Amino acid sequence: ELAVRAALGAGRWRLIRTVIANSLGVVLIGTILGLAAAAGLTRFMTTLLVEVTPLDPVTLVAAGALILAVSLIAILIPAVRATRLDPAAALQSE
Repeated sequence: ELAVRAALGAGRWRLIRTVIANSLGVVLIGTILGLAAAAGLTRFMTTLLVEVTPLDPVTLVAAGALILAVSLIAILIPAVRATRLDPAAALQSE
């Protein structure tokens, strides 16, 4: 799909933004569901936590931010690599 968009004239940053927008939606949904599940399982988690309350907002925000940051890096690496490919060569290989 990226090769087709590039062949039709989409710029490098437009391609990267497209990949980020498509991927981060899924990551945000997963992060929200994961944090909601963690909040719902607080009764079971209290025995595992040391010096932290189960619904500590700082910990939940830090965990969500870390997940989003790692996901963004994982999204950017292949997106940038894909924009460096020659669109004609990518289309011919398929």
